[in-house]
Amino acid sequence: MREAIRATKPGIYEYQIAALAEFFFKWDGAMGPAYFPVVGSGPNSCILHYHINARRTEAGDMVVMDFGPDYQYYHADITRSFPVTGVFTPEQAKVYQTVLESQKAALRAVRPGASFRSIGEVARDIIVSKGYGQYWRHSVSHYIGMSTHDVGSIELLEPGVVITIEPGIYIAEKKLGVRIEDTVLVTKEGCEVLSNDVPKEIQEIERLMADKTGVFPR
Repeated sequence: MREAIRATKPGIYEYQIAALAEFFFKWDGAMGPAYFPVVGSGPNSCILHYHINARRTEAGDMVVMDFGPDYQYYHADITRSFPVTGVFTPEQAKVYQTVLESQKAALRAVRPGASFRSIGEVARDIIVSKGYGQYWRHSVSHYIGMSTHDVGSIELLEPGVVITIEPGIYIAEKKLGVRIEDTVLVTKEGCEVLSNDVPKEIQEIERLMADKTGVFPR
């Protein structure tokens, strides 16, 4: 995921971003992708389960990349959002930071005894408080394991359960979508973010995308 983000620049196709991520999934030992990649740029960033991945990116676009590997039959589900140019505009940064604050609040709410509903309410409250409530379009969590949307009745969380945390804002009229998703293990004390190595702070993303020392130079 990091290499795909780092290699993104205006003019790259959505399918090329997906291909880079899949290459490194397999290079690092995954059996393959856990699910068909979602790489939506510009207007496609606001389509929740977009999968055509055929658009050529343009300067000013945000990209929503929702993708994860299948490693020894266990799935990861990760979403990162980033600007094609490598630098957030003020508006992109404002929306992105709202989603990030929402996700962090939801992660703090993950603990044994919590419910999907209570976690979702915490995340949504942040987005509503920032004035983006009308752009909230989906729930925040689902089970994940040997299937990306794993089976099981909706129960209070307990240690050992693995879920996702994925708030988002989708402003279609501005072609601006942002979703941030991590794969999360519920522990006795709270939770462990298993996908934490993929950067999500604005400065971290901009620093990664400015780096020209990777396998695929920008």
